[in-house]
Amino acid sequence: MNIEYKIIRVIIICVVIFCIIGLGIIVFESSGVGNELKWLLKIDKDARRISDIQNIQQALDAYYAENNIYPFSTIMCSSWKLGEGTEGMYIPDLKKYLPNQPHDPEEQPNSCPNYCYESLPNGTDYRIHYNLKEKNEKEAIGYYNSECNTFYTYTVCGKDAACQNYQERASNKNADKLRITDIQKIQEALERYYTDNHQYPIAAATCSSWTTIDRKKIKNYIPYLDTYISEQPHDPEERLNSCPNYCYISLPDGSDYQLQYNVKNEEEEEIIGYRTVECNRYATYAVCGKDEKCTHYLEHVNK
Repeated sequence: MNIEYKIIRVIIICVVIFCIIGLGIIVFESSGVGNELKWLLKIDKDARRISDIQNIQQALDAYYAENNIYPFSTIMCSSWKLGEGTEGMYIPDLKKYLPNQPHDPEEQPNSCPNYCYESLPNGTDYRIHYNLKEKNEKEAIGYYNSECNTFYTYTVCGKDAACQNYQERASNKNADKLRITDIQKIQEALERYYTDNHQYPIAAATCSSWTTIDRKKIKNYIPYLDTYISEQPHDPEERLNSCPNYCYISLPDGSDYQLQYNVKNEEEEEIIGYRTVECNRYATYAVCGKDEKCTHYLEHVNK
């Protein structure tokens, strides 16, 4: 009888304890303190996300300083999921600069809250997508992109805060206009060089061999031009060992040069130079220093 009484007492005490806990939870939630705590947890995770992206960007800048390109990724964010890459390294070749690549604190396979890295085919720029629980224009880095479920997606790039460079060079529609603008910028720099040095930069490589050179070694494919152009542009769709690369060759004495580039749409009204050959789906055009048709250059090459 005494044992039964003790068991009943224990049961009653347990019921009372559970009731008190349940009542406490109800009071906690209804008082707004619970919501405040949840909001603080969201803010803490968002702060970590922003810090993660800043650390990744610092590592990417260090990589670029040594290699003249950003890491090249074949994975698009639309197909990216947790587990892609070696040991959770979703940005290739970055282990030296960032041994442990961070992941979103709430990361789940095939869902929105993942950090995602994409690069241009020629490695001249990149973009990273990340997500915040709270839309925070003041603290967030990059620009607001879109909504994904209960998250707000932001994007950062390497070249500019608004990712304008990345978006322009990733767009096939604008590619030909960019190529022509690039060639004009290079020509202006070459003319300034000629004014100072009475010759154009002398390049030993020919266009037939140039495309096989490791991209990491050809950031400045026109020698001695650094002080005349801040960064030598590359084709927005550049691939190694393929046609769409900008190529510079000179006469041995530096009295003239030829600069080759490719366009997809030959109906583009602003095309400069003369048409030379076709290469796969592209038409190759050439510009020179002395005359529009490269007559001077070709005469000296054919001697």
